[in-house]
Amino acid sequence: MIYFSYAELGAADAPEQIRRNVARLCSGLLDPVREAIGRPILINSGYRSPEHNRRVGGSPTSDHLRGLAADIRIAGLTGPGIKKLILPAITRLGLTFDQLIVYPRFVHLSYRPEEGNREMILVG
Repeated sequence: MIYFSYAELGAADAPEQIRRNVARLCSGLLDPVREAIGRPILINSGYRSPEHNRRVGGSPTSDHLRGLAADIRIAGLTGPGIKKLILPAITRLGLTFDQLIVYPRFVHLSYRPEEGNREMILVG
C-alpha cells in the first residue's frame, strides 16, 4: 500500500483477512492507477462492517463487506470524468477489476483476485 492507508479505507481496526483484502485492492488496482494518472484518488468508502453497510443501504453481497471495493473520487471530476481518466490507465497497465460502476459523483471499483475479475462496467 503506497498511496492509501488502512484508516482511510475503513480497515484500521478490521479483522486480518479484511486488511489483507484491502492491501490486495490497493496493490492490484488503486496504487497502480494512482501512479498512472498522477492525481490523488480520494476514498469515499472502503471496507464496511455489516452494520455500516446496512446503514448506508449497501447491497448485502457488497464487496465492501470483504474489503475488496472502494468508492473513489478525484477532485474536480464527476463520475463519468473519473471513468475517462482511470479506464485508459487500467487498460494501458493491463490491470483487471471486477466492477467499475460510474455514479454521478464517484466511481465504485472492486477487485476479486481470487475469484476472477469480471471487468464489468456499469452506470449506476
